[in-house]
Amino acid sequence: MSRPDPLPHLHAAAVAIREAATAEIGFAALNTALQAALGHRLFTVMAHDWDTGWNRRVYSSRPNGWPVGGGKPSAERDFVAQVVREGRPWTGSGDVAMQWAYPDHVALAALGLGSGLNLPVRAGGKTLGVLNLLHAEGWYGAADVAAGLVFAGLAVPLLLTA
Repeated sequence: MSRPDPLPHLHAAAVAIREAATAEIGFAALNTALQAALGHRLFTVMAHDWDTGWNRRVYSSRPNGWPVGGGKPSAERDFVAQVVREGRPWTGSGDVAMQWAYPDHVALAALGLGSGLNLPVRAGGKTLGVLNLLHAEGWYGAADVAAGLVFAGLAVPLLLTA
């Protein structure tokens, strides 16, 4: 699938984040830029707390179904090991992949969300959180990871202050 040039959207997000008065405003700018560059039907940002092992939602493009403040333990699963512990992005599509990655895969499937792109946000060799983008089955592929990781880098100061 052809995507637009991400550079103008990265630039817009970087400027907005630099000027944002709050992390929420910065995440909203990131949401807008990611929507334009890669597309998504659901975008959430999870902050990881290494002391408690919990992931807490700090931003959601659909707060009615996935509210800010919601959290879940980062149970030892292969997905968590890959994305949170090892800091490696994940992209997948279809029922099997979505079930492997998301405990709430049934709710996601009900909304037609069959493809995911999960981008670890890292600083100092440690994962601070994860950007989660979801769309229709087949939407994301390996080519989206490179641009997505640059967007994830823009989220570092936001997660440090969220």
